[in-house]
Amino acid sequence: IGSLNISGRGGTNLKNFLDLRQIMRENNLAVVAIQESHLNDLLLMEVNTKLRGFQVVKGDMGNSTNTAGVAFMINNDILQQEGHTIKIKELIEGRALHVILPLKNGTQLELLNIYAPNVDTEMITFLENLILKMETSQELMNPTILGDFNWTENALDRYPMREEPNERVRALFNEIFARWNLIDGWRTTNSNVREFTHRHVNGNKTISASRLDKIYISRDNFIWSFEWKIQRTYISDHDMVMVTLVDEKLPYLGKGLWRLRPDTLKDKAFRARAKALLIEAQDSITTYKIRTKAMTEEQILYIRKERSIQHIILELKQKIQQIAKHVD
Repeated sequence: IGSLNISGRGGTNLKNFLDLRQIMRENNLAVVAIQESHLNDLLLMEVNTKLRGFQVVKGDMGNSTNTAGVAFMINNDILQQEGHTIKIKELIEGRALHVILPLKNGTQLELLNIYAPNVDTEMITFLENLILKMETSQELMNPTILGDFNWTENALDRYPMREEPNERVRALFNEIFARWNLIDGWRTTNSNVREFTHRHVNGNKTISASRLDKIYISRDNFIWSFEWKIQRTYISDHDMVMVTLVDEKLPYLGKGLWRLRPDTLKDKAFRARAKALLIEAQDSITTYKIRTKAMTEEQILYIRKERSIQHIILELKQKIQQIAKHVD
């Protein structure tokens, strides 16, 4: 999953969404939360007509192209929604959008996309309203909250480094985090790293930067997450944040068995080299068995560290893989 404030360079238009689709394909993203989408019904219809294999969903409270606007872009090739209903509810017009996406094995992905105001008084009103909406929602259970927070929790997330001054804003965010047991996944994974998602050139030509775009995940779900990333994009002045979530009910899948291609086995050069390697390995195993017959337990343990039968077989496999790649 990912999150991106899509506006910032020339406004939002069809091309922004087509470019975002390409980014989602390249990064194998199932769903991206979008802020500053500026979507009216006409643009939404045009976008969904052009986005083959993808769809954009938004709330139904308004039809304006104001400075806010939250939406989700969904990769149907990954989520495969046929026969399932996406549940979507706009908690605050243009600012908070809740979605429940059904997954293949009967579970669901619950996301809350927020675009917070950047003025403290408006932020306080927004957060107080958001808490009320979240607490009274019958469908909001265990959300992952992602979006443009226009606020930083940690002084490391600002350049120049500083704490957020408004204690009321901090208290309201902390109330949300405590109530839904949420943590900043990227910061938890990168405790002392400094990276930013937005940069700004000030009037005096100095540069300020901040990590405004974040993903807050419950502690229970955090253990099923990995690859927390911040990635530059060419379609916005914000960077995209993303994470990979693993469905806890799916079995662990390893790399699978390695097999030689039938065409490779028929290749004369491969067969000749592989035969020589097999004979060499067979001789090494025979020598190992003869040497260890008259040895003490300690001597055998020492040799096993250097050249056991397992080592011989592993080395043989690696060599055969190398020549197979050359043939392929």
